[in-house]
Amino acid sequence: MHFIDEKGNQYSAIVECKKTKGVNGEKSLSGTIYTNDHLLHGISRGWRIVFEDETYCLTYLNPIDEGTRIVVEFDAVHEFFFDMQKSVVHRLLNGSNTAERYLQHIFKDSGYEYRLEVNIPAFEKENFGLKNRLALFKDFVSSTGVEFSVNGRVVRILDKVGTNLSTIVKKGFNLNELHIEKDIGSFITYMKGYGAFKDPETPSRGRLEVEYLSPLSKIYGKLEGDPIIDERYTQSVSLLDRIKKEVESSYGISVDIDMEDLTKAGYDYDQPHEGDYIMAINQDLGFEEKVRILSYTTSYDTEGRIIDHDISCGRLNLIDQTRISDASWKSQIENSIEQATRAANFALISADGKAMTYYGPNIPTGNKFHKGDIWYKEIGEEKVLYIWNGTEWWPLVDKDVLEETKRLAEQAKLAGEDAKRTGEEIRRKSLEMGQDFQRYETDLIELKKENILREQEIESNRIENQRISQEVQSSLNSFAESFNLAFQDLDLRNTKAQQLVDQAQLNIEALKTTTGQLDQKYTSLMKSKMGLEEQISLVKHSSDEMIAQFGTYKQTVAGQLETISVLQQDASTIKQSISQLKIDSSGTKAQISQLEQTQNQVKQTILDQITGYHSEQQQLADRIALMVEKGDVIARLNIEAGKTLIQNNKIFLDADTVYFSGKAFIPMAKIKDLLVGSAEIRDLAITTGKIANASIDTAKIKDLAVTNAKLGNISADKITFGELNGAKARITNIDAANISSGFLDNQRIRSNSITADKLAVNAIQVGFNNYSQNLKIDPYNLSFFNKNQLSGKLTSEGMEFWHGTRKIGRIGENSKIGNETIRGIAMNLEHEGDYISWSYRKAQNDSAFTSMLMLDPRGKFSGKAGIHMDADVHMIKVKPGIPSAREFLRFGVVNYNNTFYSALLNDSGKSGVMFGSGYLYLLHNNVVLPVEDIRNIVRALKGLGTLQLPTSIRTSGQGSGTVASYKTVRL
Repeated sequence: MHFIDEKGNQYSAIVECKKTKGVNGEKSLSGTIYTNDHLLHGISRGWRIVFEDETYCLTYLNPIDEGTRIVVEFDAVHEFFFDMQKSVVHRLLNGSNTAERYLQHIFKDSGYEYRLEVNIPAFEKENFGLKNRLALFKDFVSSTGVEFSVNGRVVRILDKVGTNLSTIVKKGFNLNELHIEKDIGSFITYMKGYGAFKDPETPSRGRLEVEYLSPLSKIYGKLEGDPIIDERYTQSVSLLDRIKKEVESSYGISVDIDMEDLTKAGYDYDQPHEGDYIMAINQDLGFEEKVRILSYTTSYDTEGRIIDHDISCGRLNLIDQTRISDASWKSQIENSIEQATRAANFALISADGKAMTYYGPNIPTGNKFHKGDIWYKEIGEEKVLYIWNGTEWWPLVDKDVLEETKRLAEQAKLAGEDAKRTGEEIRRKSLEMGQDFQRYETDLIELKKENILREQEIESNRIENQRISQEVQSSLNSFAESFNLAFQDLDLRNTKAQQLVDQAQLNIEALKTTTGQLDQKYTSLMKSKMGLEEQISLVKHSSDEMIAQFGTYKQTVAGQLETISVLQQDASTIKQSISQLKIDSSGTKAQISQLEQTQNQVKQTILDQITGYHSEQQQLADRIALMVEKGDVIARLNIEAGKTLIQNNKIFLDADTVYFSGKAFIPMAKIKDLLVGSAEIRDLAITTGKIANASIDTAKIKDLAVTNAKLGNISADKITFGELNGAKARITNIDAANISSGFLDNQRIRSNSITADKLAVNAIQVGFNNYSQNLKIDPYNLSFFNKNQLSGKLTSEGMEFWHGTRKIGRIGENSKIGNETIRGIAMNLEHEGDYISWSYRKAQNDSAFTSMLMLDPRGKFSGKAGIHMDADVHMIKVKPGIPSAREFLRFGVVNYNNTFYSALLNDSGKSGVMFGSGYLYLLHNNVVLPVEDIRNIVRALKGLGTLQLPTSIRTSGQGSGTVASYKTVRL
């Protein structure tokens, strides 16, 4: 057998294998590799096998150390099934389409061709696609009822595969074993079917209904089965065909055959294959019927020679059995009549023209017999020689001796350990038969002498009798030789069977040793892994809240990394937080991220315990608040309807022009290069001020009081009253609309309001005490900067978040496209933004926020695209996103053994999956099935090989209490 690795290199090895073929297109290999160290140690995923010009892909490997050698057991499937399963159709097909259209949809760009050799009407499918090609092809096959076969890279699709062969499988010829299973309990004669509703919106108007009553109900009565309920059926003909098929196949017979391959013995006949019909005959069981092969397994030895065939045949339904039985009885009656006629009239005239030779199971009648006439009596498949002695037919070989020989032969076959002893007994009996023959031959000669004296034909009769005696002697010699060969073969089979048993015991011991070694290695590996990395998850669920905690702890030579994520949810609050603690040679670093949402606010907090920085963002229906804190220094921005609070040591407004549309109150300000177009100043008090290079064209000052002021280069051409005293002056009603250059520089400017509607863009820049943070205000935006880099904007549409020139997202009021009356609050992530996270601080002094809910559309943050929730999620019902889904899925609890288990159920609550602390349970029609029970059964049966399980027990007669039929199972 040839093997091909993932790089295309070829290797050969000695292999024992089995090939299985089925009517569903199945082609698979299983076997054991014995040679080629490169194969035994290097074979792995991606390898393929070439066998009988077909390519198979490995699906299972099991290396076994037998002590003195290593062997590898393997399973493989035809490359068609492997390639089609690993290729997905990323398109959908809906509505009614032809079979050709569906097949093109499946096979396009698959590397395989199909041949549709059956007529199939168009049929309807919804959402046909977005699955692997093999699943779609199986859906097509099950929907249309066709069968297929795979040859190379071509798939033939037919109504039925196989042919109607004349091959006969018969006990005593090429049939080793035949197992028959009769399914009696499921037999029915009547069924109803319910299809689509006449009006889906009004179920009370009724639905499609059909029924079928089998003709066998006249014999067995009306035995009703569960109705078929399927809304996909809209035509009564299709639904009637479905329930008719269910009724007629409710009682069936399945046959399992173990057949010898007689072609290696020189017989020339057609070998059966999957889908073929063959004639199976076992007269001991009274079985003589034509059956169809569904699965065909051929065993090969290490030299590629066929050992035997194991055939699984399909079920024969009751209608077919009745039809076959009628035909069989008719054929049997016709054959009996023909045989009786032939037996009564058929005789061969001997060479002398007077002695007659007769054949048949019945005594010859209607003729005048002559002494010396011969009759070969047919008994089953044997012939017994009789001779006419003048008054009766006298057996030349004693029938009792033949029966004794047959009985001894059967006894020897059933008792393998006494094969040699029984063989000697048979050979002894054969010698006795030879001695009896000599005696019979002498008597026959005497009879012939008498006949010669009477008939004057001694010479011719002597020659004829001599010929007969030679034939009988040859038959006896052949018979004895056949028995000798048979018992030698039995002795050989018995020895081989014992060798196989011994080898199986060695294999079992080796497997136990290997399993123990694997367990030790697995335990060691898990201990090593747990020493390097630990993962902890905790989910708490109660009637009023849900808490989910996930944590990882990693330790390497470079340091330690601990990450904890918590998601907490109750009826009014959702909290999500992510905290991380990293310890290495550079020190300890901790960060916490937290997002909290209630019915009236959204709050986001980030804390760095090492640097002491703490930032917080809070949004309510009437207020948005931003805060950054380091020690005692706090920077704050509060926005409410009607007022905005900006608090920091320094505020920088870095803009070319800053516009104030309303009034501004500045308790104290230092302004350089101030340009005021038109200003009204009331109640101005300058305690200590310095004005340099001021030009006032027109000014009205009323009640101005200036204490300790120095004025230089003042142009006051139009001052028409009094005298200004530089040491002490008071000015009121100053009109400074024409001040176009210079600036006012003072430590404090106080005013109830400032009108600045004519200030240009970026006209006002406020600094925050040189903390490298500033704000810029213009008529359209309030912009926030961090180290001269834009970090946010407050606009009429909401709050925007920036990173320099990169717009991350926004929070604000929004509406539905096409319906402006539908309004709400939206958190939008721009295309250049990576993720949105809701986090919260788990404890008051935590340095970082713990993420609770995160939108990561491209997986840049977490490595996996999607929505990540690190908290308990309370959900009642989930509807799959497919319109044709029949039921909701809902979360609930199931009371089992006085314990309430969390469960994922269907809408009726009768089926689903239950989750225990360490075990899994299945709910089927309100019945709980522990998965552990299923697992125990599978583990107990695994590896037992071929079993025969009783399926029925005799309840009456001599064999009452014994097994009546078996089911063959291969594990």
